[in-house]
Amino acid sequence: MDRNNRKQHLKKADIILFGAGEYARQFYREYSDTYRIAGCITNNPNEMVFFVDGKEICGVSRVEDLIKNKKESQYIVCASSYASEMGNQLWLLGLVPGKDFCSLDMFRLIVSEKKIALSYGVCYMRAIHYCLKESESFSRDYEIFYGLSYMTRSAKEDAFLKFLVSICDMLLYNVTLSPDERRKHEELLGYLPHGAVKIGIPVLTMSAYYPQSGSIGQVDNPYSVISKKTWWGPFTAADHNINKMIEKGISTDEILGIVCSENFYDAKWLNENYQKDLSAMVFAESMADIKISDYVRDQKGKRRLSIDAIHISNDVICELSKRILKYLGYHDDFDVDLVKARQLINTSEVPLYPSVIKGLELKIYEGVPLYRLFTFKDFDPVTFEEYVRLYCDYCRSMMRYLKLGFFPE
Repeated sequence: MDRNNRKQHLKKADIILFGAGEYARQFYREYSDTYRIAGCITNNPNEMVFFVDGKEICGVSRVEDLIKNKKESQYIVCASSYASEMGNQLWLLGLVPGKDFCSLDMFRLIVSEKKIALSYGVCYMRAIHYCLKESESFSRDYEIFYGLSYMTRSAKEDAFLKFLVSICDMLLYNVTLSPDERRKHEELLGYLPHGAVKIGIPVLTMSAYYPQSGSIGQVDNPYSVISKKTWWGPFTAADHNINKMIEKGISTDEILGIVCSENFYDAKWLNENYQKDLSAMVFAESMADIKISDYVRDQKGKRRLSIDAIHISNDVICELSKRILKYLGYHDDFDVDLVKARQLINTSEVPLYPSVIKGLELKIYEGVPLYRLFTFKDFDPVTFEEYVRLYCDYCRSMMRYLKLGFFPE
């Protein structure tokens, strides 16, 4: 069912509100003149009647009772701050996201008069989505939201993503060279409505600036411990040089003396790696609609282009967003300075080795540059030396805790 048919279906449907609190009352005030609010369900046995502004609207049923007697015409809107948990409950009871239920925000999106765009892919696609939202000319025509591609999705999340794609007017997505990722992307593209706009954007890496991180499959720090509440930490990016020295018992002061040397990495080798990186970027662009390698080449040493080996900087994100807007025929009218002032990707800016700065002639990093260290609450500015000391302290502690079994694998 395409979006127009979905909108017509909702106008004829019996809307059931999941929740009887302020979110549900807000929905009723906003939509009751246009949509038929036919009932209300909650998990709270003490809620018996749904009131709005002192007026009795309807009785409140229990969720399982409604599901047992659910009619084809009924559609559930999770109108609560616990919409995600409600969605999980409905999924386990056999209902399908989008088809049978959605959140309050998703309902607003479906029935909006604007077209819908989905920015789907790695974390900088989320950042691009923020930039495009700030464009007045783009936002006059589109509502845009983000779907991530780089974490394992549950069956419910997968069903919901496919529903989102099925109602899109535009999909901005990462063109990837990985056969497995390409297969997943091609399957997803099959859910796009006929005539929807597709814009391919290359996956970008800057590994030549961070040889200490190893190859793409080695960039995660084995001593970065996460929890259910913290998906990432301040030292998720690996420094294999430092890790090996810590494992050998070398002191932090000795480590600093070694990695601070301007001759740690050979300049000729660094530049060969850089050219390989650039060639890989050009190759990745060959299947994409948006190109960026010319900007990366021209701005080398003039701007900070990366946060770590696999995350691009705000400058590159903004440039990509400008090029997307131009490709679509819109003005690049978002406030670039305001956007750049934010940290669009929540991860630490990994300092460049002094030998890399010298060898690749990255003049913007000359002197004593400061880098933004992610601390969950904010970002703290640190020098290369401060970062190394903190990294060593952190990894030593985590090595000890892992060895003692505090964090079982």
